[in-house]
Amino acid sequence: MQSTEGDAVSKQLAEVKDEIRARVLSGSYAAGTWLKEAHVAADLETSRTLVKLAFTALESEGLLTPLETRGYRVASFSPEEVFDAIALRAQIEGRAARLAAERGGGTAELLRIVESGGIAEGAALDDALRTRLVEANGRFHQAIEAMAGSRAISRTLATLRATPLSGPAAIVFDPRDPEGDLVRLRRAEEDHRRIAELIGSGAGRRAEAMMTEHILASADRKRRYFDELKARRLVTLTPGIALIAEPAEE
Repeated sequence: MQSTEGDAVSKQLAEVKDEIRARVLSGSYAAGTWLKEAHVAADLETSRTLVKLAFTALESEGLLTPLETRGYRVASFSPEEVFDAIALRAQIEGRAARLAAERGGGTAELLRIVESGGIAEGAALDDALRTRLVEANGRFHQAIEAMAGSRAISRTLATLRATPLSGPAAIVFDPRDPEGDLVRLRRAEEDHRRIAELIGSGAGRRAEAMMTEHILASADRKRRYFDELKARRLVTLTPGIALIAEPAEE
């Protein structure tokens, strides 16, 4: 009986946490907003206890910051924090690729993931293909992390990926230039194939270098087109852009 009740509470907490997270990432709870337990509990028609626990969990994800007075403030990230997080992720995932190669990571599994998001000849870049590519990209990077077998790397990556636009699922698309997107995405797909082959052959240093370069290319694109991304002329299927502050004018 106690287990059943505990499972029900855990489910309710997860639902409350997911709803608050979704509102934060979408901008419904805007960056800098002061969130109070009572107000959010009333907003979600749930208990203050669940909201308090959810706030604590979202603080650990970096989405909320505690205030000296009661409550939390929705976090805000500068563009430089985003780019720094991606650059650090590039170094850490590069190290993960090297460890995966040295510890006998399998090419076959990685290539299966690449093929699951493969772009067929003549394919149109519609919403279904975008979603499939985002999911496959996330699985590819997560598989290499798992092959590395390093809890230190996993903990560090979890922290870095909590920064908006920093994780592998944050692919940027340009609805005005789908053909250009396809060219870029096919290039990234070939990068994945090459990284998989290097890991399978035990070429750790080369796998590390290629993974690092692969991720830094994403950071460079986001940096160059940041203004258009903020203006929603470019899109990403990963929420969180609302938490990134406009760069200060010099």
